[in-house]
Amino acid sequence: ESAVDQARRLYLAARSIEAMHALRGNSSEQALRLRAHCLLRLGDTSGAGATLVRLRDVATGGYERVEYHLLAASHLARCARPEECEREYAAAAAVAVELGGAAAADVAAHRAAHALSRHDAAAARRHIAAGSSIAERPEERYFKRHGTVRAEMLACRAALAAAEHDHHAQLETLMAAWTAAIAVPACDQDTMLLARIAGEVASLTIDVCVPYAGEFLWIAANDVSWTPETQYEYWRLQSALGWDAALRGDEVGAFARFRHAAETAPSGSLKIGSTLDRLFLALQLGQRIIFGEELLRIRELVAQYRSAVGDEPSLCLELAAAYAPVDARLAREWLDAHGGRPREALAMPAGGSERGDAKACDAAAAVLAAEGRLGSAADRRRRAVALWESLGCRWRAANSAMELSALTHVADDVRRATFAASRFPRSWIARRVRGIRRSKPKQLRAVAVSESRAFTSWGAARFAPSPR
Repeated sequence: ESAVDQARRLYLAARSIEAMHALRGNSSEQALRLRAHCLLRLGDTSGAGATLVRLRDVATGGYERVEYHLLAASHLARCARPEECEREYAAAAAVAVELGGAAAADVAAHRAAHALSRHDAAAARRHIAAGSSIAERPEERYFKRHGTVRAEMLACRAALAAAEHDHHAQLETLMAAWTAAIAVPACDQDTMLLARIAGEVASLTIDVCVPYAGEFLWIAANDVSWTPETQYEYWRLQSALGWDAALRGDEVGAFARFRHAAETAPSGSLKIGSTLDRLFLALQLGQRIIFGEELLRIRELVAQYRSAVGDEPSLCLELAAAYAPVDARLAREWLDAHGGRPREALAMPAGGSERGDAKACDAAAAVLAAEGRLGSAADRRRRAVALWESLGCRWRAANSAMELSALTHVADDVRRATFAASRFPRSWIARRVRGIRRSKPKQLRAVAVSESRAFTSWGAARFAPSPR
């Protein structure tokens, strides 16, 4: 096996640093192209740019020119130079049209992905349609297999379905992309592509809870050769398996998955997010010991990764919701820290992403309820339910509906929560809804006050980190 062949194998296995070591001292055209691929994957734009300058004059063959122009376009896109990027894509297309096959399809897939990054759905559809009609050519010399390119094209199509909130079409297309990618001979399989497809299915599973998607995640967890480069996708998969377990009533498995996700998360914000998942589940199940342990852990993580919290406004919302039962004042501080907006700005979000608005409504409802403003809290919960339902996020809608029925005990709210919880009959949501149906409004108020006092008197508030 030559050094270039070894480096290619390592790159496809998502081991780019090792691939770079294999290429050390090799300045051939093939080595330069592989080095540019590795540097772009590792986020070293300056190193990739310097390598592309060297490659520009030595890439002379048709396939090699297509690859060079696509690498240059990717580099320019990351450097926020859109006009030059488009010129490189046009140059790649001009060469690829004569070659056809995988090279032409790859150009279309790259242009579709670039259009999606610019939120240009119409252009993405055009490129996907053009690339999907290109037939495979036998014995091609292009560096990618046609099956890999087909999988990338399907992943772009799935992203379009996601933008339209067509989750079932998104899942079906992602499954087709996985099938295409895994059908490529093992020596040519792209591990990073497989990991990204699995990660997208994982995120979709958390929200939509499609029945057989959980089984797929177990398969993907074993079929993908995970590496440090795929750590983010691995974190997404472990988080999804945690929520899948929790919604099936396997709380022990869920706590274990969330702990593993926190331990393997590639960033501070993701570690905090997974710890907040454990905190949320402990609160819902009334597990005060686990709740207290996770509060201590949250304090340590926020102190260690304070800048990460500032960079992730959604973490402020999750911290506000987490601390609402134990310290309304601190919860309000975390809520106000979200985006730096004033006290009432988050009471009813306007504009922005629907998902972000739904999370903000849920967090605001929790804080308002802790402050005793139950009518305002109920209004925010109703808004959250409507937003989650419009997004097709079933368990989040069910959880918000359950919290709403606990606040109001209005017959319509209880019926709505009962119907939503019926999709997850073994979950904490269904158990709490059953308790709500057996309780009367005054009993509910007494239970809510009792639980809040229990957590507060237990001393959880003293473990709480302040956003200031």
